[in-house]
Amino acid sequence: MVAAALAGVVALAAFAGCGAKDNGGALDLPPGASGTTVPFPPGLLKGKLPPSFARTGVLRVGVDQDEPPLAFMAGTQHLGVQWELAQALARALGVTMTFVSEPASDLVASVAQHRVDLAMGTVADTPATRAGGVDFVDYLHGEVGVLARQADAARAPSAQALCGSGTVGVVTGSAAAALFHPSCPAGRVLPVASFAGLLTGLGGGQLAGVADDALVVSYTAQLSAAPYELGTVGEPFGSIFYGLAVPSGDTSLRGAIESAMGTIMGDGSYAHILAKWGAGSGALVAATINGGT
Repeated sequence: MVAAALAGVVALAAFAGCGAKDNGGALDLPPGASGTTVPFPPGLLKGKLPPSFARTGVLRVGVDQDEPPLAFMAGTQHLGVQWELAQALARALGVTMTFVSEPASDLVASVAQHRVDLAMGTVADTPATRAGGVDFVDYLHGEVGVLARQADAARAPSAQALCGSGTVGVVTGSAAAALFHPSCPAGRVLPVASFAGLLTGLGGGQLAGVADDALVVSYTAQLSAAPYELGTVGEPFGSIFYGLAVPSGDTSLRGAIESAMGTIMGDGSYAHILAKWGAGSGALVAATINGGT
């Protein structure tokens, strides 16, 4: 039983990262989501970048890339909300944005220590993360969701009830981890390095459930199929503001990213990308600086 479940987890993780559907693994577009965008000249905002980035034409972005549909890989192909937003921002700024895979727990330090220029991923804008030496340009609102085997999800009315039956895993350093800890008694929350690791623990029976971004949880449940069906537990909760992290005090880079985000929000491409991946409910009206509390 355990071996079969674990095999199911491996297959599910591979499917989630392989872009098996014709639209790259994305959810089907809702009605009206494929509307046209208002074009803007490539490189419109290049002059707002610090001279060093304008000269090299490259921004390195740290991302934890196993969180479909936020950011994930299909072989060597990047997919997801954050990849498409990064490419739209790159067009506005007239640069190339390259993704650098890093664990969620390392993203803030990587930006603060200039190992990467920016970070996206599942790290949230909070006073605690900003204290690590970064500022945020917020672009997406999220919540915490909980995932379990379908039979367990049907029996557990809430995350707290699921904690009563076993350990719930979270990704170390993720926004969901910080918000979920108060939901369970001490010792019932297990930090794991990656979302793929959470799925392995769930399939192997070491975990009763998984807490992560609600969009990731819902997407993974929809991808699951017999004999390894997953379901969501209770209702999403909490409030997460995702932002592009920049080094604290670098107002020039921060301002350029904020202007570029405003441009893609205004031209319609931001809304189109979020709708394509089923993330439209998390859209912000405008990019904000350090808006998380």
